[in-house]
Amino acid sequence: MLPRRQLGRDGPMVSAIGLGAMSFAGAYGNASIEDCTATLNAAQAAGMDFIDTSDLYGMGLSERIIGAHIAATGQTFTIATKAAIRVEDGRRWIDNNPAYLRRALEASLTRLGVSRVALFYVHRRDPGIEIEAVMEGLLALKAEDAAQPGLKMLSRNLSRSSEPGIASLKYS
Repeated sequence: MLPRRQLGRDGPMVSAIGLGAMSFAGAYGNASIEDCTATLNAAQAAGMDFIDTSDLYGMGLSERIIGAHIAATGQTFTIATKAAIRVEDGRRWIDNNPAYLRRALEASLTRLGVSRVALFYVHRRDPGIEIEAVMEGLLALKAEDAAQPGLKMLSRNLSRSSEPGIASLKYS
């Protein structure tokens, strides 16, 4: 079995090694549903229960594969997902607008077939939106219990920031 660590200061215990699911969407070559299922089963058998994914990976394909696997097998994973890289009509840009992040999280939860994720974060920083606005948007999601408990560390770091517009995110 893999060693376990706490996600942040107040988060759940997770496997010290997590599974990055970008490859489920073909980022490193073709990946069949069978390959993805075998990978998820092998990860679970090895004691790996922490998965990192994104709405960007295959335009939600990675999250749909994970959600279908959870629904079919009943296996449980601690899930981190992220958003902020938008692709629409052939355009690609970074969007940290809290309203967009809310919609993206709701769509991720639907694709994953879960009511919450352990950690939701921005994939890339949008310099056009003040970090305080981004953090306030994430904290509003946390307060609504759509994402829990990993965001506690974001609020803690934001409140400790000594310079306006500076926030740091640290997690182990």
